[in-house]
Amino acid sequence: MVTGSIRVRVFICVSALVNLIGISVTCAQSPGSVDSSFAGVGYLSTTVGAPGSVNLGRALVLQPDGRIVVGGSCDGDFCLVRYLTDGTLDTSFGTGGKVIQSLVGTDNAYAMALQQDGKFVMAGNCINGLSSFICAARFTTAGALDTSFGAAGTGWLTINPGSLSSRATAIALQPDGKILLAGGCTYPSTSEDFCVVRLNSNGTLDTTFNSTGSASTSFAVTSVAQRAQAIAVQTDGKIVVAGYCDSGTYDRICVARFLSNGSALDGTFGGTGYVTTAALANVNNRAYSAAILPNGKIVVGGECGTTGCAVRYLPDGSLDTSFGTGGVVGNGGTAAEGYAGAIALDVDGGVFHAGWNNPVAGIDFRLVRRWSSNGKSEVAVAHAPPSYLLLNSSSAYLPWMGIALQTDGKIVVAGSAAHTSVSTDTDFFIARYNGFPNDARNCSLDVDGDGSIVATVDTLIHARVALGVTGNAVVSGIAFAPQALRKTWTDIRNYLVSQCGMSLP
Repeated sequence: MVTGSIRVRVFICVSALVNLIGISVTCAQSPGSVDSSFAGVGYLSTTVGAPGSVNLGRALVLQPDGRIVVGGSCDGDFCLVRYLTDGTLDTSFGTGGKVIQSLVGTDNAYAMALQQDGKFVMAGNCINGLSSFICAARFTTAGALDTSFGAAGTGWLTINPGSLSSRATAIALQPDGKILLAGGCTYPSTSEDFCVVRLNSNGTLDTTFNSTGSASTSFAVTSVAQRAQAIAVQTDGKIVVAGYCDSGTYDRICVARFLSNGSALDGTFGGTGYVTTAALANVNNRAYSAAILPNGKIVVGGECGTTGCAVRYLPDGSLDTSFGTGGVVGNGGTAAEGYAGAIALDVDGGVFHAGWNNPVAGIDFRLVRRWSSNGKSEVAVAHAPPSYLLLNSSSAYLPWMGIALQTDGKIVVAGSAAHTSVSTDTDFFIARYNGFPNDARNCSLDVDGDGSIVATVDTLIHARVALGVTGNAVVSGIAFAPQALRKTWTDIRNYLVSQCGMSLP
């Protein structure tokens, strides 16, 4: 039987949630406010290389112990910085919390991933003279090059997938330890195409992937260039790659899905293996990030003209019309909202995106926005400390490029910041925002996660659980919406236990 304490906990969750359904509630820290417990003021900058150098933070990961790692490029080298949970540098990592690593010549890191063993994989492009190729490196938990990775014990490797030039802008890790890299490759007979490379866990090229270790695709609507900016792996092993492609006048959001072995595009996706989306007409539409929901839906974030936007697709590649307007959020409004450089998925299907906007003429701000599971905008906050305002410079805006959600609901973002006086003097820049408390952010009256609260579904489930019903009897006879995230007792129980604090058998 369910104990009385569970009913009390349900009340606590509900009372905290009224804020989300239209009733004003006073909270100690409002979602989206800067977390002053982080670095004393909520944000900090870090000069990684020499003073006056260009330090570009482009990727962010959270370790299980809460430590924060930001990766990117520092004056043509791969570099990483690790912070403790309070924002101070972790001096046990690298040299004083910092790692700067030269690989070939001019090395640009665009993506980073955290392996289950705690090692960090970084990827980008390495330029030696006139040659530019995909390159990747792996670092140990202490920040040293992992000599078990790459070529001849170096800890890194370069990859030429038969192209004139190439770069990796995204990383995904498979459950078996293999590493997927995605980006753009320029081939002699074509323009720049989407390309995907798969490495074995030791950094060698995986020749079981499309027999060569790499795969590429060109979109029929394109005539000039297309570049993959994000990659994600489905539970069935299929590989989703998102970015943008040139339609002749304006770029479109382009999403392709490869078979797990890379041998071909998945023809069940969009009928051709790819889809293109002009979310907002007569402007460039580009995807920079992607994620897959537990129900198989695909979310990409990016820009639609001067507006940050997100697009959600059904597993078959069609637009999910239950999300926003026709599957798109952020494709309208009067104020320019820049773009979403990174996205993170909340446990209830909500989408956080981080990037930049321009709400005041001449000043760019970094922006974090949350869209609920049905595409309703809930929280938006712009933040730019006075010493890091980006004044009327179309080339100097430096958005949030990484976002991650802590287990307590707080939001960590990272990017770069340019000093007002010298736009080429840039530092790593990191901030933490107060998110939704666990009971408000994660535990919703919307038990099935379909984006709405229905008496015959959500309220009925709550009532049955409160009466001590368990197992399949909880969901018996309930007609779930197609977009519901949780339709089985196992999924619902896990949600009520992990996100609502219930103790259930």
